[in-house]
Amino acid sequence: HTPTETAAPALLFSSLSRGHVIEVQGPASSGKTHLLYHFVLLCIAPSREMAMDFGGNGLAAIVYDTDASFDVARLHQLLLTRLSLVLPYNMEMTRRLAEESLRRLHIFRPTSPLQLATSLLHLPSYHRTHMPDHEIGLVAVDSVSAFYWPARFIEEQMRNIPQVAQGGPDPSSVNPLQHVLTALGRLRLSHAPSIILTNWGLNLASGSSGPVTFYKQHLHPFP
Repeated sequence: HTPTETAAPALLFSSLSRGHVIEVQGPASSGKTHLLYHFVLLCIAPSREMAMDFGGNGLAAIVYDTDASFDVARLHQLLLTRLSLVLPYNMEMTRRLAEESLRRLHIFRPTSPLQLATSLLHLPSYHRTHMPDHEIGLVAVDSVSAFYWPARFIEEQMRNIPQVAQGGPDPSSVNPLQHVLTALGRLRLSHAPSIILTNWGLNLASGSSGPVTFYKQHLHPFP
């Protein structure tokens, strides 16, 4: 998804621009969270320090760890490895820069889709209060599928309510995922971060073969 005309045009990660929305889809243990570490690292790592180019952006990253699988210790190790390539003989400065980078990382662990949507809606307020000096460069949800079964249960229950079945509101309008997508859309317009959503790959798309595998979208409503 490409950003609107109001989004900042500056590049964040190579060909990924501010306001872009990226879905990383794949089966369990396919490396989705590990790829997310790479995006987070590029966001929070310093750009330049003492005339040295570290290849980062020095921006804040917000991670919604709905699967409880985001390992900060692993990210810290990756940061140290990345920074040591520029500072191979100065581990003290490498550790200091890694700690400063991690201060730009904010992790939330919502336990329901409504908590996730509410947290996203209040992120601008959290930004003003707790991190006014740091621009938000990345917002990630790992994984947007974590609440798939509870959300599906709610939608099925809504279909069984008589007034809904007789022409009432569309069940998708009360689907918690719809609130999450609305909150992400507002955040994209107001702050233009890059947005990364990891998603389970459950069913192969018809005709999917070869080195690149595509999966059917199991989340509804979802682009």
